[in-house]
Amino acid sequence: MGKYLMGGAIKHFRKQKKISQENLAAGIMDAASLSRIECGDAMPSKRHFEALFERLGVSLSGFNAIFLTDKLAKEQKMMDELSVYLTSRDTKEAEHMIAKLEMDEDFKREKLNVQFLLAAKAANAINMNEDPKVIFETLQAELEAIGFKLSESNIEIYLLTDIAFKMFNMLAILYFEQGEHNKAIAVWHGLKKNIEKNCVDVVEKGRRYPQVMTCLAKAFNALGHHRETIRICIEGKQVCLETGRLRGLPDLAMYEARSKYELGDKEACARLLRNIYCTLDLFERYEDKETTKKYAKEKLGIDL
Repeated sequence: MGKYLMGGAIKHFRKQKKISQENLAAGIMDAASLSRIECGDAMPSKRHFEALFERLGVSLSGFNAIFLTDKLAKEQKMMDELSVYLTSRDTKEAEHMIAKLEMDEDFKREKLNVQFLLAAKAANAINMNEDPKVIFETLQAELEAIGFKLSESNIEIYLLTDIAFKMFNMLAILYFEQGEHNKAIAVWHGLKKNIEKNCVDVVEKGRRYPQVMTCLAKAFNALGHHRETIRICIEGKQVCLETGRLRGLPDLAMYEARSKYELGDKEACARLLRNIYCTLDLFERYEDKETTKKYAKEKLGIDL
């Protein structure tokens, strides 16, 4: 795709959503650089292009292979590996990869890369069971030092990159683990409203919405608010179906099943558990299958 077309696409979606260049560029690049890109006088890096489109709530399908240089490919591979280590809670390997990226001065020249590293450090600290309050205070201070202020007061109006979205979700998890349940739920509701307002593309909405709804369902279920859990699960499952994000269905259905059981509707619970068991098999989530099977046996005395 030519640079004129790329800049034009960014400008089109920015104008469509009535966003200023300053607001779209904040924390990614300066407004003058964005102006040059929109005019076709400069070409954004792949990472900048992704961040701008994430903030605009537009899917990048069809654009992902554009201008991926060898250097960017190597950096992306390392970032992907680090993300896997964080997800699997391999704290030692994650710490090693973080240190490796921190030594790369070229990598750290990009604001987005610095944000990624800070989020990774915070996630790994959580995995190592460090004090959540200290983690977030450190994260806030370091982000503000690079001109990225993290505040949950107006989440729904922000234009969130993927990294910022993960940081807010991390904040909510920290609040919930500290027992500040209302604060956690407020952050998740803010993210939910943000997605509904800003994600104009179904693919982008499908990436973020099920994650937030699952967190809300888990929170309400843990607090014993079972009717609210069921409402959230039904709404979340509908979005999964609309956006084709089917991997989000089993988790939402499981919290719905647990709440149905707690409300005394054992027949509906059993029906959901059977569906969940079969769906998990499709996604090869064998550990979750065993957990579902065990729950069905213990609570309902049925074999799946």
